[in-house]
Amino acid sequence: MIMVVYGKIESFDIAADDWKNYSERIEQYFYANGIDDAKKQTAIFLTVIGGEAYALLKSLLAPEKLPTKS
Repeated sequence: MIMVVYGKIESFDIAADDWKNYSERIEQYFYANGIDDAKKQTAIFLTVIGGEAYALLKSLLAPEKLPTKS
């Protein structure tokens, strides 16, 4: 099965990017690619945000695990 993917989401740059704009863009990415499942959206989000943003989120939510959050 071949899956067509529309668009590309870059890593979130904590120093330069605006969070609101980034979150709106990733919502549009999910919409364009028909990604409706919340668990899949979380997995994709955590994969694409980049190491620095991932580490920040992980520290803010500790001891909870990131994939358990929506």
